[in-house]
Amino acid sequence: KTQDLSSSLASMEDDVQTARSSSCLVVVSTTMQDLLDHHVEDVQRCWSGFRQMVRTRLQEARTRNSDLLSSFRTFSEGGDFSPEEVGKYQIRLEKEIRKMRSIRKSILTELEFLESTSQQQVKKASAALEKKLADKKSELEVIHKIQELISRTQTQIKDEAGSSNLQQSEISSRLEELRRMTRSTQVSPDRVCSFLSSTHEEITKRCRYLELDHSELSADPESRKQVEGSPQSGPQLLSRTAVDPPEDPVLGTSSRVQDPGRGRSTGLSLVQLWQRSIDAVISQRGRGSRTKTDDITAEKGFRFLGFEQETEPNACSFSSSVNSVLWKTKNEIRNLTEDTCCSLDSTQQRLLGYWDQASVFLKASKTELLKQMAAFQELLSPLPAVLISNHEQRHRSQLAEDVGVARRRLEEMLAASEEEKHSNFHKLRVSLTADELQALNAREELRQQQLHSATWSMHQELQKCVRSRTEEFVTSLASLSENLLLLDDLLTPAVTLQHTEHKAVTMETGAETGSRTWPGISFLFSPTKDSDPSTPVTMTTEHIITTTYSQKHEEVIVNRDAAVKRFEKLFSSETSCSDSENQRHLSEQQRWNTHWQQQIHSLTQIHTT
Repeated sequence: KTQDLSSSLASMEDDVQTARSSSCLVVVSTTMQDLLDHHVEDVQRCWSGFRQMVRTRLQEARTRNSDLLSSFRTFSEGGDFSPEEVGKYQIRLEKEIRKMRSIRKSILTELEFLESTSQQQVKKASAALEKKLADKKSELEVIHKIQELISRTQTQIKDEAGSSNLQQSEISSRLEELRRMTRSTQVSPDRVCSFLSSTHEEITKRCRYLELDHSELSADPESRKQVEGSPQSGPQLLSRTAVDPPEDPVLGTSSRVQDPGRGRSTGLSLVQLWQRSIDAVISQRGRGSRTKTDDITAEKGFRFLGFEQETEPNACSFSSSVNSVLWKTKNEIRNLTEDTCCSLDSTQQRLLGYWDQASVFLKASKTELLKQMAAFQELLSPLPAVLISNHEQRHRSQLAEDVGVARRRLEEMLAASEEEKHSNFHKLRVSLTADELQALNAREELRQQQLHSATWSMHQELQKCVRSRTEEFVTSLASLSENLLLLDDLLTPAVTLQHTEHKAVTMETGAETGSRTWPGISFLFSPTKDSDPSTPVTMTTEHIITTTYSQKHEEVIVNRDAAVKRFEKLFSSETSCSDSENQRHLSEQQRWNTHWQQQIHSLTQIHTT
C-alpha cells in the first residue's frame, strides 16, 4: 500500500507542475489529503488486525499451556506421570511460556518499527508533493497579484486616456461654440473675448498636459505662408472629438487618425511641419528610453522617457502620469517577486508595451491638438474684423430701433394734433358768434402752441437719442478695441519647431518687440442747426498701450477707424434727416397758423360790419 501511495503521489506531481490556477492546486491538495487519509486508515486497520491476531494466537497458546499443565497427574492422583516427570514437563512448559512472551514482545516491537517506518515513508513521499504544492501555490498567488496589478494599471491608463479625450472634446466643443459666437451679431464682444481667453487657457493647459509648448507651436497665418513657400488652406476644424489610438488591450480603441496632409496641395502645411517636430521628439525620446529586448534589466527597462521617476519634468502631464503608474506597478511587482523565482522579463516587456501604446496615443493626441490649434488660429485671424463688424451692426440696429420708436411717437402725436386741427377747422363757420369764435380761436392757438412745443421736444429727444447711442457705440468700440489689442499672446504668437538634429527654425510673425501707444477714437459730432455752440462737438477716448507691435494690431486699428467713419456718416445722416423733418413740420405748422389767422381775421371783419 505504501508503494501504491508513493506511485499515486508521484503521478500527482505532474498535475502540480501543469496547474495554472489555485483551483487546480486545491483539487490536487484535496486528492492528496484523501489518499493520505485512506492510506492511514488502511494501515491502521491492517496493524490493528495483525495485533489482534497475534494477541488471539498467543492467548490460545497460553490457554493450551495452562490446560496442558493442569492435565499432568501423578500416579498417586490416578494419573500417568511420576512427580519427577510432572516437574520436568512443567519446567519445559514454563520455558515455552516465557519464550512466547518474549516472542510477543518482539513481535510488538517489530510492529511498532514497521508502523513508524511506514509513516516515515508516507511523510517522505507526501512532503515532497506538499512542498511543490506550497511553492506552486505561492507562485500562483504572486502571478494572481501581478495580474491584478496589471489589470489595475490598464484601468488607470484607460482612465488617463479617457481624461485626455474629455479635454480634447471640451476644446473641440469650445471651438465650435466660438465659431458660432463669431457668426452671431447678438453675442456681445466682451463675452466673445472672455470666451476666447478661456478657450486659449484650455488649449494652453492641454499643451502642458501633452507636453506641447503652446508658445513654440503657435504661428501667425501670414508668417506661415512665407515659411511654407506657397499659400495653404488652413486645416479645417475636425468633427471628431476624441483621439483614436492604435488598437491595443490597454486603451481599447482602434487607430483611425487621418493624415493631416491628406488632400492638400504640394508643399508642407503648418500641421505637417508640426507633425515632423512631434515625430522627432517622440523618436528621440524612444531611442533614449527603450533598449533591445536582450538587454532589458530591472531598472533600465523602466526609464520610459529618458528621466528617472524622481526627476519628472511635468507631474501633471499625460506622459508623467502614465510613467508614474508604470513605475509604481513595476516596484510593487518587484517587491512581490523578491522572494520567488519568477522572472520579471515578460512583465517588463508587457509594461513597456503599455508605454509604447501610450506613446502612440500621445502622438495621436498631439496631432489632434495641432489641428485644433490650427483651427483656433483660423478663427483668430478674421476675429478683429468680425467682432468690430458685429459690434457695429448691433449698434446700428439698436440706433435704428430707438430712432424708429421716437419717430412713431412723433407721428402719433402729429396724427392726434391733426385730428384736433380738422375738428377745429370744421367748427369754423360764419354763423359763429363773436364769443364762440374767440373760444374756438383760443383752443386752436393752444393746440398750435402745444404742437410746436411737442414737435421741438421730440426733435430734441431724437437728437439726444442719436447722440447717446453714438457715444455708447464709441465708448464700447474703444473698450472692444482695447480688449483686442491687449490679446498679445493670441494675436502675435511665434512658432519654434525642433528637428531631430536639435536645430531650431523660427517662423517670423512680423511682431516687433517693445511697447506701442495706439491713439484713441476721435469722433466728430457734426453741428446741427439748433445745436448749442458751447457743446463740444468732438469725442475722444483714451489711448491704448500694448507691450508688442504687429500687423494684427494695425488691423484692429484700421477696422476700428473704418467702423467709426461709417458710424459718423450714419450719425450725420440721422441728424440731418431729423433736422430736415423738424424743419418741414415747423414750416407746415407755420403755414397753417398763418392760414388760420387769416380765416379768423376774415370772420372777425364780417362780424364787425
